[in-house]
Amino acid sequence: MKRSPGAEPATVPEPPKFQASASAFTAALVRFLRALAGLFGLELREASGEALLIGLLGLAFVVASVLAYLFLLIGLTVAVVSLLGGEWAAALLVLFALHALAAAVIFVLLRRRTTKTKVLFLGTREALRREVKKLS
Repeated sequence: MKRSPGAEPATVPEPPKFQASASAFTAALVRFLRALAGLFGLELREASGEALLIGLLGLAFVVASVLAYLFLLIGLTVAVVSLLGGEWAAALLVLFALHALAAAVIFVLLRRRTTKTKVLFLGTREALRREVKKLS
């Protein structure tokens, strides 16, 4: 094949430089995170009244529970000490064992509950799932 005298050879476009690619990726990531934060904020505003009520009820529950637990501990400690004939150290070890067992049971229940919860922030979760699917 002959080249025509005035035609220039076809040039291969130069691949983008690393800095340009990195800055484009960073800009896209920032836009994505801003959009995701906006979606999260929108969902949070929609649920704000309900969240405030739930938060206040939760706080009241925690205060009442702590006070009830404190009085229960005092009564239980006095009962265990009287059963053990005045041995405070043994009574405290028994109470420690009961609390460690209760903490273990609560931890197991918490782990089960956190793996089952799928209803919080559905829009944000769906957006993240779609983006992760696009990336993989």
